[in-house]
Amino acid sequence: MSTVSLLARSHELAAWVERMVHELPAPASLRTRCAGPCFIVTQEHHQAIVFLLDRSKPVYASAFSLVRLVYESLVRGLWLQHCATDAQVQAFSTGTEPPRMPALLKALKSTKSFSSGQLTAIYTRSWRAMCSYTHTGAHQVQRWNTSDGIEANYSEAEVAEILRSTGAFALLSLLGLAAICSDDALAQEALVKAREWSK
Repeated sequence: MSTVSLLARSHELAAWVERMVHELPAPASLRTRCAGPCFIVTQEHHQAIVFLLDRSKPVYASAFSLVRLVYESLVRGLWLQHCATDAQVQAFSTGTEPPRMPALLKALKSTKSFSSGQLTAIYTRSWRAMCSYTHTGAHQVQRWNTSDGIEANYSEAEVAEILRSTGAFALLSLLGLAAICSDDALAQEALVKAREWSK
């Protein structure tokens, strides 16, 4: 699939997710009020990546720097929803930092829903690169060097990879919201959309 087609699909996905969560009724518990915003932030960062890449002059560095934030907000939301104790939720709500990413992933892997370890596999495979893009490390700097000088040099395969992966994260965040809201119909729609997205 061409980058142009994938960008068009990504726009459609982001708009669809936004429609699905618009005025979605959610319980007023503190856990919901902490996990839910994490999922919405995941979706907004995904939207931002799509908008930054779908320009006449794409803003690659900023788009790539957001990939870590999409993943991180998703994992934090899932941990708050499924794993955090009431005391941890309370502490998070008042500004205490949650455990570091390996601890969040370990807790999630111990649950039935995430026992396959796919989120951990993403961390193991891609976390260093995600951090490098976010913090202007070697991955980001290398993609601004060409034989002719200093200019954007991100491959179409790399652009396609972040569009596909962050689209999948946005869909996982929608499933998280569906679970919070006990909305089985929304969960089914999200699963159908996820199967379409993976093709």
